Amino acid sequence: MDCITFNKDIIAYLDGELSDEELNDFLHHLEGCKSCAEELEINYIVREGVKLLDRKNSSYDLSSAFRQNTKENTNYIKNKKILIRAAYAVGTVAFWALLASVFIFFRIMYVGV
Repeated sequence: MDCITFNKDIIAYLDGELSDEELNDFLHHLEGCKSCAEELEINYIVREGVKLLDRKNSSYDLSSAFRQNTKENTNYIKNKKILIRAAYAVGTVAFWALLASVFIFFRIMYVGV
């Protein structure tokens, strides 16, 4: 992802509208681009700050909230990748177990024990 695409996707990111693949690309770019990270943080702080204007006596560390939000999204993508790999592993084991069972079945039926 380049900086132009990143900046176009900031609102979708903040609204939670990016697909998992888009979110992965977005977060990957975020890790390596300081200027885009700063732009995202500014957008996040402004958006959340406006939401807090209606609340009286609200003191909130928006920078920490931004880092927490980014960390949660990064963990979501990491966990999703782990689950996908686990699903492939389980599918592979199931395939080979089924193949072995069919082989054993035909051996018993046609060759004998």
